[in-house]
Amino acid sequence: MKNGRLKTRAERAEAAALAALCFALCWSVQLTARQQALEDKIIRLHVIAVDDTAEEQAVKNEVAGAVREYLTALTSAAETKREAEALISESLDAVAAAAAEKSGGREITVELGEASYGTRSWNGLTLPAGEYTSLRVTLGDGEGHNWWGVIFPQLNPAADPQQALEALGGGFIIEEDGGGTEVRLRVLEWINELRQMLGEQEDTNTAL
Repeated sequence: MKNGRLKTRAERAEAAALAALCFALCWSVQLTARQQALEDKIIRLHVIAVDDTAEEQAVKNEVAGAVREYLTALTSAAETKREAEALISESLDAVAAAAAEKSGGREITVELGEASYGTRSWNGLTLPAGEYTSLRVTLGDGEGHNWWGVIFPQLNPAADPQQALEALGGGFIIEEDGGGTEVRLRVLEWINELRQMLGEQEDTNTAL
């Protein structure tokens, strides 16, 4: 009887592992498609400080504010990412000039291109890891922490999460907790659920 009972538990563990694998494969396809759609819609801004001293971080924030103000006006009439990207590409010198007004004479490098990022949260918006079109404004050697945000589409997810959700398209949810409201990609929640399932599976296998 004991061997039979162990076999049943082992079979259940195997079935759970197979279900978790199928779940992972299905949502991997969903994640890839949704991630690509998101990357095709967003332009990110990263302003990188000289270093992590309080003075340089303060300068970084001043530069970020000036650049954001300029870009908001520049891309206000753009209806697509392609239009916004073209406007920014033609105005890199002007972006550098806007940054220079707050840089205190620090060297400025402005680049527009694709860059890899991990999962990050900004102003009530969580973006998954991926390759994003990004405008990078680097101060000096750029060895400090960066400020980042979304410059297209123009979003204020903390103030209007529903507008952010509609602008980013399907697949996002609005999550509320004691700390406020956050717009999250639904697939991120499924990944967390998968990790929990796999964790439970590991515990089951260890017990056998």
